[in-house]
Amino acid sequence: MAVRTKTQSQRQFGTGVFFPAPDTVEVRTANTVQVQVNAAGQALFRSGVATLPAIAFAVDPDVGLIYTASGEIGAVTAGVERLRFSAAQVDGFGTTGSRVQFRGNNDAAATQAASSVEGFLTTTVAGAETGALAFLTVNAGGVLTERGRWTGPGALLVGATAVLAAEQFRVTGGESAFDFTGTNALWTALTGSSTPRGLAVDTTNGRIGVGTTASTPAVAVHVTVDDGNNATQTEMLRLVHTTSGVPAAGIGTRISHFAENSAGTSFETAREEGVLTTVTAGSERSAWIVSVVDSTGMSSRIRASEAGVKFGSVGSSNPTAVADIVGFAATSATFNPLFRATGGAHTGLTAAESIDVDYALNRSVQFTTGGAIAQQRAFVVRPPTYTATAATQTLTDAATLAIEAAPTAGTNVAITNSYSLWVQAGDTRLDGNVGLGAAPVAKLDVAGNLALRAVSPAALAAGTTNNYAGAAGRTWVRLAANALGSTVTGFTGGVDGALMIVLNLGSGSLTLSHQNTGSSAANRMITTTGLDVVLTTDGIASFIYDSGTSRWRQISGVW
Repeated sequence: MAVRTKTQSQRQFGTGVFFPAPDTVEVRTANTVQVQVNAAGQALFRSGVATLPAIAFAVDPDVGLIYTASGEIGAVTAGVERLRFSAAQVDGFGTTGSRVQFRGNNDAAATQAASSVEGFLTTTVAGAETGALAFLTVNAGGVLTERGRWTGPGALLVGATAVLAAEQFRVTGGESAFDFTGTNALWTALTGSSTPRGLAVDTTNGRIGVGTTASTPAVAVHVTVDDGNNATQTEMLRLVHTTSGVPAAGIGTRISHFAENSAGTSFETAREEGVLTTVTAGSERSAWIVSVVDSTGMSSRIRASEAGVKFGSVGSSNPTAVADIVGFAATSATFNPLFRATGGAHTGLTAAESIDVDYALNRSVQFTTGGAIAQQRAFVVRPPTYTATAATQTLTDAATLAIEAAPTAGTNVAITNSYSLWVQAGDTRLDGNVGLGAAPVAKLDVAGNLALRAVSPAALAAGTTNNYAGAAGRTWVRLAANALGSTVTGFTGGVDGALMIVLNLGSGSLTLSHQNTGSSAANRMITTTGLDVVLTTDGIASFIYDSGTSRWRQISGVW
C-alpha cells in the first residue's frame, strides 16, 4: 500500500515520493513512475525517448540517455539518438550518418578536434541504400578534412572522395601520396597457387615485384604469373589509352626509354609505340613503331603494319611490301649500305646442301582480271644513279649487280665445278650486250676461247633416218654413219639462228639429203649446191636455221 508523505502535493494527486514496498522508493509524476530505488540500491529509470531522455540535464533536457531495447542503451543529443550500445556492437545514428571525434588539448590548454571517423549513407533510397566510412584529420587551419574513405562497393580511397568505375583502390595526392620505405616496404603474399605470390615494393633498391615468390624483387620491375596455360601465352602487361575527345588515326600507347647523359640529365633514348591507323569500329588497323635518336631527333626505324614491316627511313607511312627497306638520306663521308647480310661460321654440318640465302618464290600468284600483261618479274634489281660534285669524277666499272667470285675450297674440301652464277633451269634472256672477259661492244663479245660441247649419239643405222632428234639443242653434232652408208633427211629442234656443225665419225659415208620430203618441212635441209651433201669419214658440214623459210641452210662447203 502506498504511503503518502508530506512531500506529496495536495493539489497534484499521484505526484510525489512513494513507498510501494519495503525498502523501495519511487518518484512519480502524474502517477507515472519516473525513478525507483530498490532494496539492492539500484536506481531504475523509465525508458525515455529521444526527445525526452530518461536521464537528462536541467540546462539541456534533450541531452541524455534512453532505453532502446533489451540489452541496449542509447545516447541522445539535441533530441536525436546519436549512439547505441548493445551486447554485440556500438551503433551511431544521424540524419544520414554519424561521427566519432577524437580531441586533445593544444598549447593554449584549449580542447581541439584532432581527427574523426564518420559513417554515413551515400545513397538514401529505401531498399537500395549504400554507405561509406570516412577518415578525417585536422589540417593546418584546424579544420577537419577528409583524408580517405571506404565505400559501400568495397573500394578503398586514400586522399580521394570519389571512386571511378571498376576501381577498388585509389590514391590521390602529390609525390608522397603513397610512401613506403625499406627493402620489404610492401609485401602482400597471396595464396591460390602452389607457391604464395604477391605484391612487393623494395624502395631501398627501387624495385617492384608483381606475382613474385620473394618479398625482395630481383630486378627493377619483376612480373610473374603462375597459371594453367602450358601451350599458350599469358597476357602479362596491358596498356590502354582512352580519350575524352574523338579518336583519330594515331591514337595509341607508348613506352619510352631514358638514360642519363654526360650532363646528368635523363635523356630519351628510344621508344616503342602501338597506334591505330584506322579507328573505325569493326575495321580497325594498327601499326607498331620503334624509334631511336639520330642527328634530327627521335626518328622511326621500324614500322610493322598489316602490309608488312618497314625498315630504315620509316617516316609515317605504312610498308608497301612484306619487307620494305628504305635507305636514309645522308650527307656524311661514310657510306651506309642499304642492306647487308653477314653469314656466321657454321660447324658440325652433315653431308647435305646448306643454302645461305633462300628466296622461296615458288608460290602461286593469281590474277583476277583479264587482258595482257606486258611483263611479270619475280625478282627485280633497279639501277642506281651516281652523281658527283666534281666534273672529273670517273667510275671505271659500275654494276647494278656484281658477284665477286665463285666459291672457294677450304681445308679438306675439293670442289669439282665452282660457279659464280648458276642458272639451273629455264631460259636466260640478256637484252643488253654481253661481254665475256671484256667490256662488250657487241651483243656477244668474247675475249677468249669459245667452246661448243658436242653430242655423240649412238651410231646411225644403215639406210635412211627421217626427222633425226638426237642433235636437238646442240651446235657441235658428231654422228657415226653405218659402214654400209647412212642418210639423214632432216633434223628436229630448229630455231631461228641456231648453228649446227655436223661431223661424220663413221666408217661409211653420211648423206645429208637436200629438201627430202621424208622429213617434216620444218626439219629439212637446203644445201648450197641444191644437191645432197656426202660426208666421208671425218667430213664436216655446217648449217644455220632460218625461221623465214623453216629450213636448215648450209653455210659452208664440206671440210
